[in-house]
Amino acid sequence: MSDKIERLKNLVHLARETTSEGRRKLLREVTDLFLETPETLNKNEVAQFGDIMGQIAYDLEMSVRRHLAEQLAGVDAAPRGLVTKLANDEIEVARPVLQESGVLRGEDLLEVVKIRSQEHLLAVSVRENQRLAEIGRYGR
Repeated sequence: MSDKIERLKNLVHLARETTSEGRRKLLREVTDLFLETPETLNKNEVAQFGDIMGQIAYDLEMSVRRHLAEQLAGVDAAPRGLVTKLANDEIEVARPVLQESGVLRGEDLLEVVKIRSQEHLLAVSVRENQRLAEIGRYGR
């Protein structure tokens, strides 16, 4: 119990930080906390984590968002709102989630390819090719 209290105190302290490094640490801690057991969280908790991670990440530079996208791309319980936002970001950020995230739905992908770049379309097409290859490999 004491470890959890210390962790919460640390998060509160980091939340008061206004430096870029402090914000990066806060995002890292919140993301790590989410990634420990995302499947045990309910829909509301996942959405709240997504809101928090998104607010912090979008206050920082693109490399931070790219890293977040890489971390969330393979997480089936990732916050859909945040993953969708990352999918609509610059291609360097969007690529991992466009290619790998199972959270994105068909309508999310269609919206991305309608309004974003050809590179976004290419990332989605790689995703589709991977899925077709898996179906062929493992049967229907």
